Amino acid sequence: MSNLNQQVRELLAHYVDLAPAEFQMDASLDRAYDMDSTELTELAKKIEQRFGVRANKSERDDWNTGDDICRFLQAKLATVAATA
Repeated sequence: MSNLNQQVRELLAHYVDLAPAEFQMDASLDRAYDMDSTELTELAKKIEQRFGVRANKSERDDWNTGDDICRFLQAKLATVAATA
């Protein structure tokens, strides 16, 4: 598991009050963890604070699982690294 994946798992697990080992990265954030759009907006703020990456609403609409958030962050961080 990558360091980024582990960091996202820890962030999400903390957000839904679980131990990181209990959080399933491929589970539906909506169905498995009852996260709605308001909570995803709050989560996006935490992600921005931790990773320095901003997600607009249309990007957050694609966040169905923790794995989706990891892919989003990988793409954004790669773009930032490429332009640096």
